[in-house]
Amino acid sequence: MLLANLASLLLAVISVVVCAPPRCDTYRRFPLPASKCAQTGFVSGHYQFLLNPCNYSQSCNLSLAIDSTDSCTDLHSPPSRYPGESCDAASECLGGRPCFQGFCLGKRVTEVCDRDEDCGPGLHCVVSTDYPGVCLPMMGLNETCDQGERCNVFLTCNNGICQKIGALGIGQPATNAMACDSFYIENGLCAVGPKLRRKKGKEVNNNATGPEECGPEGICEYFTQSGSNLSAPCQCGKTESGKAFCNPGRGDLDMTPVRLGRK
Repeated sequence: MLLANLASLLLAVISVVVCAPPRCDTYRRFPLPASKCAQTGFVSGHYQFLLNPCNYSQSCNLSLAIDSTDSCTDLHSPPSRYPGESCDAASECLGGRPCFQGFCLGKRVTEVCDRDEDCGPGLHCVVSTDYPGVCLPMMGLNETCDQGERCNVFLTCNNGICQKIGALGIGQPATNAMACDSFYIENGLCAVGPKLRRKKGKEVNNNATGPEECGPEGICEYFTQSGSNLSAPCQCGKTESGKAFCNPGRGDLDMTPVRLGRK
């Protein structure tokens, strides 16, 4: 009997641990020494980040600040600019590509390549097992395709055809959610995306906006128009309070401007 009670207690403890909200790091602005952007310490089971902003041309790598401090570094080092992106010098362009008239130059049509990033805007690298890769134009509207990145800008591969992102309405057949106005598929059709199930008193017809603070169970619950129930773990926010939150679903009002902006 005693062993049974201990086993029950252990299962209860495990359940609480598994379902509890994540222990989140905290972030706070703090006047650090010159050129230092972050300093951390381990406090009560989580990291506490003290932050000092860098200037507009620099960045701060927080992963380097664990149990230490990190300094602001220039955004252009190491090379990080793709063909077609602005540049001041060739040292900023990936793959040693030249910087010409303020832009990183990519390889042209039929030039040899190893990866898509070698080619200029509107091109992709077609690699064969028998021949070197060459830069060729990406697929245009209504042309056949086999994967999304092979379609040109603002297009996505759906049912083997390049279509405009977000062009399909609710109820239309789709294999790629990016082709739907709702960015969500259910049973092979474009459907209204999941909505966050709000806490009682914090919703108006389930159309409340903004993230919601995570409850003690540590799980975010969502529902779909068809009646399906979905769940996801809470996400840590980068806040001074160290709280976790539930993000809005694709069907919530918060996501409407995002969807419309992708058309």
